[in-house]
Amino acid sequence: MLSTYGLKLVIAALLLFGIDRLDLYGHPLVAIKRTVLVACPACFAATVVDNLGG
Repeated sequence: MLSTYGLKLVIAALLLFGIDRLDLYGHPLVAIKRTVLVACPACFAATVVDNLGG
């Protein structure tokens, strides 16, 4: 379960880095918060959809 969240955090960070919204050097706390805010809803939605299948 932790590996799933870790993977989602890495993917979210790469996505934010790709669209130039991950400013690790200028504002590292903001970058971490953005990554978590993008990754957590994706994790929860995937868990809900996976459990709906039966």
